[in-house]
Amino acid sequence: IDVGANIGLFTLFVQQKCEDTTIYAFEPSPTVFEMLEINTKLYGSNVKVFNYGLSNESKKAPLTFYERSSVFSTFYADTEQDKKSLRAVILNMLGQISTSDTGDLSEYVDDLMEGRLESKSIICQLKSLSDVIRENNIQHVDLLKIDAEKSELYILKGIEDGDWQKIDQIVVEVHDKEGKLIKEITLLLQEKGFELVVDEEKMLQDSGLYTVFATRPSKSRELSKQHSVINEKREKIKKNVENLVLSLKSAAESSSIPHLVCICPSSPDAIADESQMTLYNLMEDLLFSELDELSNVYLVRSSELMNIYPVSEYYDPDSDELGRVPYTPTFFTSLGTMIVRKFNAIQRAPYKV
Repeated sequence: IDVGANIGLFTLFVQQKCEDTTIYAFEPSPTVFEMLEINTKLYGSNVKVFNYGLSNESKKAPLTFYERSSVFSTFYADTEQDKKSLRAVILNMLGQISTSDTGDLSEYVDDLMEGRLESKSIICQLKSLSDVIRENNIQHVDLLKIDAEKSELYILKGIEDGDWQKIDQIVVEVHDKEGKLIKEITLLLQEKGFELVVDEEKMLQDSGLYTVFATRPSKSRELSKQHSVINEKREKIKKNVENLVLSLKSAAESSSIPHLVCICPSSPDAIADESQMTLYNLMEDLLFSELDELSNVYLVRSSELMNIYPVSEYYDPDSDELGRVPYTPTFFTSLGTMIVRKFNAIQRAPYKV
């Protein structure tokens, strides 16, 4: 659930990372909602967009819409505080790209601030989050993201007791220059059984904007366990590669017989897992860098094999499950051909020129 979706950047980011998700995106401003709707139709899938905001109850309320800074639009406008927050964010952005020659950044900030908070009032519909959960028959929420410009506490208070257990994780931006609201929100989330981390991003320092990350203890342990398994797997693969390198170096030093190493392609599931493929590619690079200088060890990357002998259906899931032999007969034919041709090229005398 994306509350305060704006033009849909977070929604589309989530869909890039988790393609099978259903996303409910809320944006009360009609002008911004049009862009959200266009973006999700063009680049999203299974995204449901709603042109209203969320609060603790169903009602209509005036939205202060900043036409040139739409992300600061709010149902609880405080022009002076909004100006200070925007100024702090701009200063932080300029500070990241400035050099010692830039000098005082204030004059640049004044130029960038000019007209940024010109606003108009729009009457918008509001509903509670529990209304949304009922109307859409939502049984489980993996992530609730709230970026709603001072409405965050009201939105959380719009979650009825029976719906809190449906929510696994919450990320909420909190507007709180004095610190009172942070305490109230963190206390509420802790009472509902969440573990919390409160963070102030470097880009948001001195703006009064904080991010609260809340997750269930069971979810935290599950994620920790997953990371532990991934790290253990990474170390095991790295150890296997290092042992293979040592064995090949030892064999190459004691024998003039040529050795050929062929890396076979990964399974479709592994290819779909970005972190897993990154690991495999790193290990393949490590293997090749260690063995490249050996005169009687020859290497064939999986990309080279598939480019020379492309086999579209190389993976056999049934054979993989039954005997851990994951490839089709067609692929083994191409692999055998590559091996024979490589050894033939190794043993053949070079052409005279």
